[in-house]
Amino acid sequence: LFQESFRAHIYAAFGLKTIFELHKNADIRLEGYAFQPYHTLLADHNNEAYYSARFDGRFYVASGALVFHSPLGPVSLTANVYDFKAEHPLSLLFNFGYILHNRAALE
Repeated sequence: LFQESFRAHIYAAFGLKTIFELHKNADIRLEGYAFQPYHTLLADHNNEAYYSARFDGRFYVASGALVFHSPLGPVSLTANVYDFKAEHPLSLLFNFGYILHNRAALE
């Protein structure tokens, strides 16, 4: 997922992740991140790049997941909240098995 708010050459980021065990085979995972660009990289109407003013915005991402560890592999339901100014700020993902970050799947 490409989020335009998270484009910058110079930035600071901070995040936390915690896992609460509900049962031997189930847990809840909560994550939160903040992204502070020095200059956000933007595009004008001609699709040419330019920089925003310094420290022009701060952006956030939060995620919550319910994970069950079955004998065949993990089953998870994840909700993501991106910066609310984004075009699609919410997403929901159901997954069975392990998520692998394969370059071909992201293209």
